[in-house]
Amino acid sequence: MEDAIRQSTSGPQKLVGPLIAIPVTELYTVQEEDKTVERKRSFIHFWLPESLMVDGNQNVEERKIGIYTGQVWHSDLTLKPIFDVSRLSELNRPNIILGKPFIVISVGDARGIGVVKAPEVNGTALTIEPGTGLEQGGQGVHIPLPEGDWRKQNLKLNMALNLSGTGDLSVVPAGRNSEMTLTSNWPHPSFLGDFLPAKREVSESGFQAQWQSSWFANNLGERFASGNDTGWENFPAFSVAVTTPADQYQLTDRATKYAILLIA
Repeated sequence: MEDAIRQSTSGPQKLVGPLIAIPVTELYTVQEEDKTVERKRSFIHFWLPESLMVDGNQNVEERKIGIYTGQVWHSDLTLKPIFDVSRLSELNRPNIILGKPFIVISVGDARGIGVVKAPEVNGTALTIEPGTGLEQGGQGVHIPLPEGDWRKQNLKLNMALNLSGTGDLSVVPAGRNSEMTLTSNWPHPSFLGDFLPAKREVSESGFQAQWQSSWFANNLGERFASGNDTGWENFPAFSVAVTTPADQYQLTDRATKYAILLIA
């Protein structure tokens, strides 16, 4: 049932970001026989938020296929990262050449991306581009930062993302300190992933949950420092799934299968 709905809408979503990708070219020398040869290597430096606040409102809709019922959720997410410029001190070296930085937001299924409200930097409205902008691809969006000395002061962003999906909604706590609050109209949440909510309230009208984490608990600062832009789907995350309580059709189906097993 979930697979059928997923094929016509979008699947589970895992949000990574916002974070800032900075293309870096490092010049260095090596000794070959009797001469010194200049070499260079290129990589992506991921500038992670010092803090990341995520606030979401989720609306769950029921969809029917035949006698079965499934769910599609729509989440309006407000993302507020703060980037500490002192984290870039390691890039202030004469043998380092910086390319044009861009904001990265990665998701599990780009079909679920709705309206994206881009932030402003120094009064300049930024432009949203499809794809993560990373060499290894990935689904999501990226936002080039404007020209100028963006490294002079801390960077505070305020952006909004409308994201739809089925099953899980997961958010990777990429900030040094990360917090997330999610309010939903669905009364049957299943809290998954690596971090249970610090607070949660579940009632007949829905649920509200709050998560917290830091690099001390999740080691994400070190994992991003490797410069690897793949494998994010395996990073720890705040997660909740929209689940369906067993209905009469499911109970009958299970009973039939168990009966067949016993007869066999």
